[in-house]
Amino acid sequence: MKSNIISIIFITLFSIILWVFVSFSGEFFTTLKFPLKVAGVADNKSISNQSVDNVTLNLKGQGWQLAQLTIGRNPNFIVNTNSALGVHNVSLRNEIDANTWLSSSLQVLEIEPEKVSFNIEPIFRKKVKIQHQLDLSFKPNYGLVSKIILSPDSVTISGPESIISKINKVYTEHLKLIGAERKVVEYVDLKKINFVEMSLEQVNIDFDVQKIVDKTFENIPVNIKNVPPSRDLNLFPTKITIILRGGINILGKLNKDDISAYVNYSQALYDTLGSIEPIIEIPEFTTVIDKKPRKLEYIIKQF
Repeated sequence: MKSNIISIIFITLFSIILWVFVSFSGEFFTTLKFPLKVAGVADNKSISNQSVDNVTLNLKGQGWQLAQLTIGRNPNFIVNTNSALGVHNVSLRNEIDANTWLSSSLQVLEIEPEKVSFNIEPIFRKKVKIQHQLDLSFKPNYGLVSKIILSPDSVTISGPESIISKINKVYTEHLKLIGAERKVVEYVDLKKINFVEMSLEQVNIDFDVQKIVDKTFENIPVNIKNVPPSRDLNLFPTKITIILRGGINILGKLNKDDISAYVNYSQALYDTLGSIEPIIEIPEFTTVIDKKPRKLEYIIKQF
């Protein structure tokens, strides 16, 4: 019984293979699209303003040959050029023989478009900055606590001078990060530009996300700046309390010596209300939530 089943399976598979072989041995018609590539451009020159990127061929040939063009292959349709500067208009039918992947047994019945035009210019190179395109949102109570760093932060671009001269920066592809809650290190591709080559394809994007908390710093001394000779400025009180908001790891490493509070003598000189507000200098990526007291009383003394 088992041998009969094996025989039936073998005969069935053989019949299918034979049917496929006989069927694909006949002639077929098909329409296929291929990328168009201009070849033969000198290293110091570049293509611009290419009228079409693809060519559509209506083909007649054996099924096996046509199948090879549709399964696992996507050859370029090559257009050769003499690399002379200026505008070129080329008949695509005249370029069929240059595409050796089109075997002699395949017949090109129709080609669309019939012509391609392109411009050849001197090549131009320059270095430009990279700009990220980041769509970023955070988990509740989390936030950005560092600069967004791209590494490298610039790229060398090359291509037709008419195009390169107008490019001042290159952008990354859009990177969307939802609910960020920790340090992010990602590779992101650079956005391609027609007729432009870049010295690299992707960059590293690096930034830190932490839980956002508040921390109180007490007894911060208030310094007095720019007091002229024969003058003195006395503050009441001389120390204040400052509440900062920032990343939990950042605030955890701070002490009151990392915070600076001061007033300028000119603030008191031009004040009309009898109190002045201290100026606070704090570490990057932290925010002053409150200070107590918010304003200080003062006395100006003259010697």
